[in-house]
Amino acid sequence: MISKINNFKGSLLKVSGIGADEIAYNPAVIVQKNANKIANGVNIIAARVESLNSNWADPKLYDPHIMFFIRQDDNLVLIPSTPVFYQYEDPWATWLIGENNEPQLLFGGVKVDYSGNEPVITTQLYLVPSISELNPNQPFAEIREMKDIRFAQLPNRQIAVFTRPTTGKANPGRIGLTIINNIRDIKNPETLHSAKLLKFNFDFYCKIGTNEVFFVDKTGLLHVFFHIATVEGNDFAHSSNQLIHYAGYEFELDPKAPFDKVITPSLVAKRSDFPKNTSDSKGPRFDDVVFPGGTGGPDQKEYFAGIEDARIGVIDLR
Repeated sequence: MISKINNFKGSLLKVSGIGADEIAYNPAVIVQKNANKIANGVNIIAARVESLNSNWADPKLYDPHIMFFIRQDDNLVLIPSTPVFYQYEDPWATWLIGENNEPQLLFGGVKVDYSGNEPVITTQLYLVPSISELNPNQPFAEIREMKDIRFAQLPNRQIAVFTRPTTGKANPGRIGLTIINNIRDIKNPETLHSAKLLKFNFDFYCKIGTNEVFFVDKTGLLHVFFHIATVEGNDFAHSSNQLIHYAGYEFELDPKAPFDKVITPSLVAKRSDFPKNTSDSKGPRFDDVVFPGGTGGPDQKEYFAGIEDARIGVIDLR
């Protein structure tokens, strides 16, 4: 069901265990399964951590890393002995049932490849039984030149793959969808090319991408949290100094007929739903940014998001 939470006010969380000159934002929620050192059912927050002046356009300044936290009241506390994904940003995760009928964590993050003449955005994928077994040096697969890719397993074990192409009709960024039979299919370069664009009821110049998706047994539908981004002047290609606007939206989709209807999304969270940021800021360009992280699944009631590319916020959906 689409949540109607526009009257709810969010809060900003403190983050412990990072450097005094670092910020944390763009969280992902992982409901722990296959417990090892962390109990089953515990919500773990993976977050992007970096210096305030980190900038991917300058490899000397660019220093993002993904770290794992647990919430204690209004504080996110670093979990000891969990891996650190250096030079990674914007984590996400979902659970799949593997061939052995055991839960497998599909974890992903964005990494910039600087080895060529031009930087290349890549999405790195990991498939492991639990967070404690993640090894940043052993990705399961790599997807080049695309981010905002998300996955959700269907009852028949097929996997819905949400893509984010940026060329042609998809410019400057739209959401595509394809259904694969096995997660190994993602290693085939043709897999993402088979995705078709979903149809939305807006045509204004914007960039959209999926942040979290999961199947809801009660409705038989996919629930999608995503973002809509716009920029002053409507030119993302030359927007480095322009004000940007991000907000969190959601929609539901029938996986049996995903392209039949035009999607009308609902607003979940905008910047004014959260308190004023009184700590470190990247400047006014990011003042109107909410980058959704999602909830962690259909039974979860707390919606996490990155705020101003500098903080982590949460809204209670109950």
